[in-house]
Amino acid sequence: MNDIELNALGAQGMAALARGGNAEALRCFNAIVEAGRADGTVWVALALARQAFGDPDGTAHALDAALKLEPQNVRALLMKGDLMAAAGDRRAAVSFMARRWIWSPIPRVCRPRRFPRWTGYVARATG
Repeated sequence: MNDIELNALGAQGMAALARGGNAEALRCFNAIVEAGRADGTVWVALALARQAFGDPDGTAHALDAALKLEPQNVRALLMKGDLMAAAGDRRAAVSFMARRWIWSPIPRVCRPRRFPRWTGYVARATG
């Protein structure tokens, strides 16, 4: 698969996701993965498509692959935290959400003042 085909398939998959064509999106993103050309964005998009089908294991697998390639991927961290919270694993959920703050575009010095409840919540849940 050359770069032009890769970009076309990725765009087709994203357009399918946007209009609710999850089966088409899965086909497109799986083709990119099978070609060995997936980056973090493709894995997160695949996670979104799998999530739409109610496949938590497939969603988790895709998010783990995204985070392996891009540990700072804020979208993947948030989705993984939400997935862990839905599964009832509060500590893991908070861990992923807290990691999101590390990579957040909000300057660290502003975080405690802007989000005092969140800071306390993370401290209590992880302490």
